[in-house]
Amino acid sequence: MNGRETENDFVKSLKQQIETFKHNNKMREEYMYRMTVEDEIRHDALQQGRLEGMQLGMQKGMHQGRLEGMEQGIYKEKENIVLNMLSKGVEAQTISEYTKISLSEIEKIRDKFQ
Repeated sequence: MNGRETENDFVKSLKQQIETFKHNNKMREEYMYRMTVEDEIRHDALQQGRLEGMQLGMQKGMHQGRLEGMEQGIYKEKENIVLNMLSKGVEAQTISEYTKISLSEIEKIRDKFQ
């Protein structure tokens, strides 16, 4: 027996099963029921995956938002320190030495609030 004969036997068997299935309402109903259940399971799993993905995205977004908010707060505090020191007559070079803020950034802050 060669591969071609085995393939033909397999195809014949499939065709017989299809014919049996076509004429057997109970088998067809069971098949449709299984397909419906599988579709529902697949749909539920997809919905669960979407929900988990959204939750993870929201968590990452909130974390990123907190980090950005903290960075903005730190920068705002540095601006206030620079402005206070400038208002007391402290030279930009001295402010830069104490705060580690570049001279160009100190000038930007000064220009922003004048």
